[in-house]
Amino acid sequence: MNAKWLSFLIFLLPLPLIFWQITTQDHGFAFWNVVTVSFGAIAYSYLCFILFLGTRPRWIKYEVAQKFHRVLPILAIAAILLHSQTEDFVNNPHGLHGAGGYGELSQNVFLIMGGLSILFLATKWLRYTPSIVQKFMKMFSFIHYDWMKWVHHLQIFGIIFMAIHVILVNIAYNTPMTAVPYIVYFGVALVFYIPFLLKKFARRNATVASVTALSSVMYELKLHMNSKKHAQLGQAAWIRINGMEHPFTIADVNDDEVTIIFKKVGPFTKKMAQLQSGDRLYMTKGYGKLPKFEKPTIYIAGGSGIAVAMSYIKAWSKNPTQPFHLYWSVRKSDELVYDRYFRQLQQTIPNFYYTPYVTQEGLCERLTYKELEQNLYLEQAQCFICASAKASFAFERMLHKVQADDVHAENF
Repeated sequence: MNAKWLSFLIFLLPLPLIFWQITTQDHGFAFWNVVTVSFGAIAYSYLCFILFLGTRPRWIKYEVAQKFHRVLPILAIAAILLHSQTEDFVNNPHGLHGAGGYGELSQNVFLIMGGLSILFLATKWLRYTPSIVQKFMKMFSFIHYDWMKWVHHLQIFGIIFMAIHVILVNIAYNTPMTAVPYIVYFGVALVFYIPFLLKKFARRNATVASVTALSSVMYELKLHMNSKKHAQLGQAAWIRINGMEHPFTIADVNDDEVTIIFKKVGPFTKKMAQLQSGDRLYMTKGYGKLPKFEKPTIYIAGGSGIAVAMSYIKAWSKNPTQPFHLYWSVRKSDELVYDRYFRQLQQTIPNFYYTPYVTQEGLCERLTYKELEQNLYLEQAQCFICASAKASFAFERMLHKVQADDVHAENF
């Protein structure tokens, strides 16, 4: 499912709750009642759907699901606050005030979780803040990202409190049946969420074949998979080591052996770099799929974004009927670990074009939109970007500036 259809689904999601509640209550169609019910239904349905999106459903494009998983909590919290404010305008029965405590408790849980998520989960925004803010945030460097991911799961208690709030509200209105669809929404989310959570304790299914240092920061990890059902070329898969997990793109697959390229930059990748042959870990099944190469392809990779590009190139090279242009930007020359491979590929396959850039050494070369303008296949091409958030945004702006339409951006 793409972003357009997912947006439409999210728009429809709260409507059954709103319709059911206003038609089963006395004075349900009163203006402020409709407004309050609508905000409450939007918040509740979005929170249940966030729980579902967190299970990484395969029928929704992974990058699309992740974007909505970040945006929906903001909309849900806003709806909770608006619901809380508009409740004062509704003529509530006396018994309703006892349910308000659970509503306030739920609201506080989500406000706390939202604040923690902004600070410690969605920290990429810090790159765009003044340096003094970034220095202040370094005080919290002792807080592990993976600890916060487990804390993030506590949002389920907020949804439980909200469900209790809805049930008690409808008991106060003498319409307990009105709470049924709310319970169904939460129940469906739990059906997907609980098995997903239990899989985090699954047994290790992969053995480290080798870990090779390609440069001072770039590494290649080869895993021997114990099962035939594993991630395939170009798919994203989560590697889990002692409760910590992170996603990586499968750069190559050879029978039951998969190859992952990564950059040693954080606690998890530093731990991966220290793995030894024979060590065991867990890797999930793959998510997503490679595009079709039925038209020219332009790929802009930044640093370790070459891992995704590598999987695309290997798939494309099996039937290279259309041109493939790779622009690879790195900070230091020793990070061009596949430079020789790409240059040999250039000589072997005439349709392959490779341009490297080193941004912090020598001439400080950088990809510019003027260089992109010279690409003969620009108007027909499918364009892909995989780089840091800041670089990805800059590359995407370049492509739109040169009138490229089919652009797909991914950042790390």
